[in-house]
Amino acid sequence: RYDDIHLLLEALSKNLSIQCIRFEGDFLDCLHPLQRSKLLRVIGSFLPSLRHVGLADSPILVADLCHLVTHQKQLLSLRLHDSILQGTLQEFEALEGILAKHSTIRDFELYECTSAIPGTNLKSLTHAQLQTNRSSPPPPRMLQQRRLLDSKRYRIDGERKV
Repeated sequence: RYDDIHLLLEALSKNLSIQCIRFEGDFLDCLHPLQRSKLLRVIGSFLPSLRHVGLADSPILVADLCHLVTHQKQLLSLRLHDSILQGTLQEFEALEGILAKHSTIRDFELYECTSAIPGTNLKSLTHAQLQTNRSSPPPPRMLQQRRLLDSKRYRIDGERKV
């Protein structure tokens, strides 16, 4: 078990350019739960350029996900794989509400995740996020990227690629 992540937390909190974080395999799982929580809260609080988060193969506190999603105003995707989501029913409901109101998340994925609370419906989290995608327009930057991709579909001679 590796629990001294102070240097990692310090380095992350000073780096303003990180856009994507993916922790999977044994990394998160080998951390003490309190250290894992600190790491996810630093990711939520100190990375202003963060757009994509992937977490897998570990127990994750729902309260930490709430913090991360609430504080990351530019987050575009959150992917959780093979994880055990731990928290109270109220925390799951809070996360559902946060996802439903989040204005920038376009890709939320739960794959092979379970809840530590029997009977918790994780599909409601995905459903809340899907409702948000249908009701809010894409952010301006995403529209710019789409236009750029559309413009690249034209050949140099002006003919449209098929």
